[in-house]
Amino acid sequence: MTVGFALCFAVAHEVADPDRFFREIAGALESGGLLLLAEPDGHASCRRFGALREAALACGLEQVVSPSIDGSQVALLRRTKNLS
Repeated sequence: MTVGFALCFAVAHEVADPDRFFREIAGALESGGLLLLAEPDGHASCRRFGALREAALACGLEQVVSPSIDGSQVALLRRTKNLS
């Protein structure tokens, strides 16, 4: 089963293995499915959020836009690659 949308709000900074975490999310998303990745200010530094976003990009997701959510760092990502 796949899903069209996943929400990851204030949780990715807690994950011990971001690569595995994002691989599993990407695997659960249908082609074109979206992931909203958001970390409230104070939960993850800009550098840490950037590293999380890069881990997601390495798993077959691409950034669509950086929506605005007050007090948070945010990236809207889409699954575009076929996963092996």
